[in-house]
Amino acid sequence: MKPTGYTDAMANANPLNWKLKLMAEIAPGEHVEVEVGSWERPVEVSLATLGLSLEEGKKILAEIQHQMVTTQMEQRAQADRRCANCGRSRRNQGCYRSTFHSAYGQSARTGATRLAVPPLRPPSRRSSVHA
Repeated sequence: MKPTGYTDAMANANPLNWKLKLMAEIAPGEHVEVEVGSWERPVEVSLATLGLSLEEGKKILAEIQHQMVTTQMEQRAQADRRCANCGRSRRNQGCYRSTFHSAYGQSARTGATRLAVPPLRPPSRRSSVHA
């Protein structure tokens, strides 16, 4: 009887190749997929090759953090292009470099855009016709 998850490829002693992918749904039905990392493990298991090493785990978390922060900053920048009050496009007032630091290290270095707030428009006066 073969153990659970056992395949014929394992019987040939081929190394196991692992890939970790991160998928973000940026809009309903629209996905972005990024490979976070890949590893190879021999079929013969020892304490040194069982699971992930601490270093590999830290690299995975750092890469996930980097991808999430970068995507969130890009999405936020797109959302900020229009004024929340009137819906008009906001004028670009220049860019500057911004770096986000977290417990996982330097996550993202991006250009942050300064956007102007459109001037407030006075409420439109509608003439009402009284019968």
